Amino acid sequence: MTRVFLTISMALFSCLVFSQETQFVFRNDDRPSFQKLVTASELVERQTQENLVILDVRLKEDFEKDPQLIPGATYMDPEKLQEWSSLLSSDAEIVVYCVAGKWVSQKVAFLLDQQGLSVSGLAGGIEAWKQSNKP
Repeated sequence: MTRVFLTISMALFSCLVFSQETQFVFRNDDRPSFQKLVTASELVERQTQENLVILDVRLKEDFEKDPQLIPGATYMDPEKLQEWSSLLSSDAEIVVYCVAGKWVSQKVAFLLDQQGLSVSGLAGGIEAWKQSNKP
């Protein structure tokens, strides 16, 4: 009986591990560096572009602490990237930002770039935006 239980447990564990490996996992130590960045001043200049898409990709808990958005931005949960990334136009010029412009927005930018989209990250994130006294 114990052996049967152990075998079933191992089979279920294998299925669980396999499904986690094949699904998108955002919170892990895989932090690709994405170097295509724009400054807050450059973003202000680009905000008049018709095809510009600005995405706030802060982790949900960070966004809930401070839900202020850069003008024209839309919040998109980075942990649901697979759900919303296919909705982005291949003609869009995308700028993503997080709190400090480090691993969250860089990872999202890297993954969107891998999908063939034109994407940049906001250097320093929303913190740099606030420090530059932009609206």
